[in-house]
Amino acid sequence: MTILQNLPQSLEARGLSPESWTLETTSASGLSQQVAQLLETHDRVIVAGGDGTIGQALDGALKAGRRDAAIGFFPLGTGNDMALELKLLRSFRKGGPEALLDAFLKDTTYDIDLWDVNGKAVLANYLSVGLDAAIAQSFAHYRSQSRFKSVTWNKLFYLKAGITSLGTRLGDFQVDLGSDGATSVDLSGSCSVVILNISSYGGGTFRSPGTRPDDGRLSIIPISSIGHYFALAPGSLFAPLARASTRVLLPVWRTDRVQARWTGEIPLQVDGEPRQDLGRGETLDIRWKGQVKILLGPKTPWFARPDA
Repeated sequence: MTILQNLPQSLEARGLSPESWTLETTSASGLSQQVAQLLETHDRVIVAGGDGTIGQALDGALKAGRRDAAIGFFPLGTGNDMALELKLLRSFRKGGPEALLDAFLKDTTYDIDLWDVNGKAVLANYLSVGLDAAIAQSFAHYRSQSRFKSVTWNKLFYLKAGITSLGTRLGDFQVDLGSDGATSVDLSGSCSVVILNISSYGGGTFRSPGTRPDDGRLSIIPISSIGHYFALAPGSLFAPLARASTRVLLPVWRTDRVQARWTGEIPLQVDGEPRQDLGRGETLDIRWKGQVKILLGPKTPWFARPDA
């Protein structure tokens, strides 16, 4: 709410007249369509929220069909993996919304991939099944039932959700890779399977080397045991350690399409949002959908550098 209250003054201080921008509040549903409508009359849209919010906003830009439009965001989520990927989080924590607003007004953009999930969802950041998706479902329940709203409380809810979900494991889970599905991988018995469009996951707990959001490819990482979570946890404090740990502990497949199948119902999340409807479907088909421009912050992410 503080951002909402202070933004008009911040924009005016930067020489933007009230006629040149629109300020709107959003709801948990309908954000994608709201962004698409805004882009009928605006060239840039900046949203405030976490990974789920930015995913919906990017989907709205794709729906608008405006290849010249771009999306920026203030990271207010719990994990903020997209903000870590784009090197926005440290600037936001140090300089607040004004630091990112100054960078966004320089209008430096970069194209990132979006993926269609069963024609029902859009993947911008990550999709996962198993233990971490079960935690996301429990977390969403605890958060919705609580009157406390803050990042600190969210982290406590995540801790509680993790403790109550520790026994979760995947049963039968088969994955076909590539457009032709020629390579099949049996990931049955894994704690979790994570499908990444960006290299950061779990609030930076582990990083997937080589995963980039602009090359039309996804990374698939199975996490076979709870012990791997504990081994990877220090990576949230030191990114090089996260990259090294991932290389040593976890297999990674890179592919331009993912088709998965299983028996029964599994926990599933897309961009941090629980999707029980998809988890009941017993099949998953993830295909490249298109690219959308995103506004970069004060520091250029590694994949957007000329020598990347």
